[in-house]
Amino acid sequence: MSERDEKFLNDTIKIIEKNLPNSNFRVEELASQLGVSSSHFYRRLKQLTGQVPNAYLRNFRLQRAAELLKSNKGYNVTEVMYQIGIESPPYFSTSFKKLYGVSPSEFLKK
Repeated sequence: MSERDEKFLNDTIKIIEKNLPNSNFRVEELASQLGVSSSHFYRRLKQLTGQVPNAYLRNFRLQRAAELLKSNKGYNVTEVMYQIGIESPPYFSTSFKKLYGVSPSEFLKK
């Protein structure tokens, strides 16, 4: 990976982390904060990660949720859901289960 591509991904991750709890944070805002058009961002992220931006953002949030649930800091599923910027319990549970094969509450018990 080129230095330029690595910087692009690092900047993308920093912006996502900064806006993680914001449930209204979308790909368009992410592209804007990176200073690129949505279409350019879509093409570049897809090329570098193999994921479309919406999936990348969702999976980033869900990976952070898994980290928080594993952290043993006493967070419950609802607290984690809001910390990662998802406000719909059914959407969170379904998306999490699709990615990890178990529901968030089952993941927490392991």
